[in-house]
Amino acid sequence: RRELFARIRAKLRAKSFEDAIRRRNRQLSMLPEIGKELSARLDLDELSNVVLRHTVETLGAWVGHVLLVDPRHTLQRSHRAGSHGGPSVHAPRVDGFLAGVRESRAGLIVEDVAVEPRWQSHPEDPTRSAVIVPMFGRDHLLGLLVLAHERAGYFQTEHLLLLQAIASQAAIAMENALLYEDLSHQQKRLSVVLDSAAEAVFLFDADSRLLLVNP
Repeated sequence: RRELFARIRAKLRAKSFEDAIRRRNRQLSMLPEIGKELSARLDLDELSNVVLRHTVETLGAWVGHVLLVDPRHTLQRSHRAGSHGGPSVHAPRVDGFLAGVRESRAGLIVEDVAVEPRWQSHPEDPTRSAVIVPMFGRDHLLGLLVLAHERAGYFQTEHLLLLQAIASQAAIAMENALLYEDLSHQQKRLSVVLDSAAEAVFLFDADSRLLLVNP
């Protein structure tokens, strides 16, 4: 009987280990797919929705939040698992985490938000645990990617590592989107200046081809 129980326990441990490997491989296989989707977009809203949808579904969170703190653009987006119906989702205030994240440049796991004073959420928010990872651009912090779960202690180190990998891809895509947005605004301002100029303005390329002429 003892030998039988020992074999059963060994089988269960092996099954648990195999399940963990399969789950990890499935999660890692999502990274190229997410990267491909992100690289095809230059709109911040679309980028946020792609990141949140994939991370919430892959990591089993009940809700995800993208909070941009870039000086050029502020944005808050949330995505809830499953149906979009029901009461609206309120993004938590995570200002208290910003200084620590900027200094450490690493994410963190909040085992129980009820005993974490830096986590400030809506009274009806069912969140009990959370994982927070930064999205760093080339020079500064662009924002935070936050996932929440209704059970305390849900998020583990493997969730944090996977989310950090996704956040790194998202940061590159979002910084490119911000640069594209800045360039578009500059082009619009230049067009307004040229259109309102009293003088005729002609722009030629190196081969003397006419590229632009104002009215």
